[in-house]
Amino acid sequence: RGSQPNERGAQPDVGAQTIFRGSVLFSLGSRFADESSGKELELAELSACRWDLDSEGLDYLDSDGSKVLVSSELHALPLGGLSKLDIALYDVASGLYERSPFEVPAHLRATVVDNGGFEGLAHTADGEKFVSANEYALSVDAVVFRRLLLFNGSTPAPKGNSSAPSSTFSSAPYEHPLAAMLPYVPASEAFGVVEFSEHPFSGTRVLSLERAHSTQDGNDVRLFEIDFSQARDVSCCPQLYERSRGRASPQCVLKRSAQPNTDEAGWTRTHEGAVYKRLLARWTRGGLVDAKTGTRVMLPVDNYEGMCLRPQPQPDGSRLLLLVNDDNGNARQIGTQFVLLALLPTVERSGPAEPTDSLGSGAELLEAPCHNLPVTAGSCGRVCMAGVSAGLALLVLAVVAVALLFRRRRSGLPLWWKGTRLSEDKPEDSVQLAQPTRVPV
Repeated sequence: RGSQPNERGAQPDVGAQTIFRGSVLFSLGSRFADESSGKELELAELSACRWDLDSEGLDYLDSDGSKVLVSSELHALPLGGLSKLDIALYDVASGLYERSPFEVPAHLRATVVDNGGFEGLAHTADGEKFVSANEYALSVDAVVFRRLLLFNGSTPAPKGNSSAPSSTFSSAPYEHPLAAMLPYVPASEAFGVVEFSEHPFSGTRVLSLERAHSTQDGNDVRLFEIDFSQARDVSCCPQLYERSRGRASPQCVLKRSAQPNTDEAGWTRTHEGAVYKRLLARWTRGGLVDAKTGTRVMLPVDNYEGMCLRPQPQPDGSRLLLLVNDDNGNARQIGTQFVLLALLPTVERSGPAEPTDSLGSGAELLEAPCHNLPVTAGSCGRVCMAGVSAGLALLVLAVVAVALLFRRRRSGLPLWWKGTRLSEDKPEDSVQLAQPTRVPV
């Protein structure tokens, strides 16, 4: 679970300690000047992308920064219309929309809640995956679950390639097809998953930012490391459950652990099959507290929703993480505040300790039984088809039974078949025969 092998060939678990480096606060309505034109701009204008989208996450697609990706969520817009759930590609020089190259499952589009879509967007440091998630639970899922989406990053499928991998909810080829859909459990159901960032010391993990607000306690912001190498793929699950229910596939039931499974390095997950999380920092009215050392910085907390990692490391090996809040144009908030944290690498152990309830290694993630099976008219994967096959079998039996009943009624024969009654509750005028009558073949 790290980036550098140790002497035994295993990868060390490199975590991070957060160190406050400074902040700057801009009051609501602060004005800035564009260096090239000298034109003054309001802070809100600098983030504008498209008026008809509720734009949220931002990431670059190319190393030269000429193309950017913007995630958006389903939301009723102030000027009318409805923003859609999407991850779109824009040209930086012109600011124009080019296309939507990511495979956003139709199932998510149909069940995402208003203002609870793709709030965060990032890529893994190795460039292999892009990451996003619905901010709040889908309307059909248990309220504790979010779905973390992994999209193929550095190996896009060519346009028009019908053999490109696809999810069970869509068969169209995409430049960045969905690779997996993993269960993500926030600190509580009240928390929104608002941002992701590449990990400073791992090519395959990411950082996530969660925040909640209550009138009693104010804002609660938490920064986590996320490791999805042991998570279960639930891309075939129409719904996610905390407990067994009816004929729900076991793949879609993520039971809550009696006690959170936390190992000696701080990795935790509360539900079977969910991604592993490790707390780095928590920020409340009581200040910004580093999870490892308990160091507290008294800094005003607000509605923090954005963060990005500085590409170049510092001389001491640390990486700088910039966070920013969303002031919502609300004069009762503190304004717009940028906060700079240094993430210092810490070796938690010399090699990775595999969780006892793991469902597979990272190498097995994309071979999960639910997702990458071909989607045809007669099959949608072993897990998905289990319930469908059972339903079809019952339907066929029902049709056969109705056909036999209709045939016997027309022939005037009693409603028995080979001596077995179809119902124990017969009408009073039904005829009881001593011996069953068989239909001649």
